[in-house]
Amino acid sequence: MSAMPNNQPAFRNMNELTAYLSEMEQRLAALEGENKALKKALGQARQQASGPTFRTERGLPKTGLINDSFWIRAFTVWGHYFVAQLLISIPMVICYLIFMFSIFGNMQTP
Repeated sequence: MSAMPNNQPAFRNMNELTAYLSEMEQRLAALEGENKALKKALGQARQQASGPTFRTERGLPKTGLINDSFWIRAFTVWGHYFVAQLLISIPMVICYLIFMFSIFGNMQTP
């Protein structure tokens, strides 16, 4: 069997073709076995590497933070930021007002 210029084997008779096809079938079977072993190893590696996730038996939590839409995620983050700022600033404003009333209350009494 000699190779043609375009790297395709040229067969002189049917026996050469049969031998070539048998060799290709053996190589294909070996590759399929190797592919199956690699897929199994990949599945085991993924199973071992899977750490804690957000998924529970009930599924993902219903929140805008994991929505597909950019705008919903953006406004959800902004909303969380706004609420956090309110929770921080309200006690500070109350303390400021108490302090200012105590100062001005002392100034008005002679």
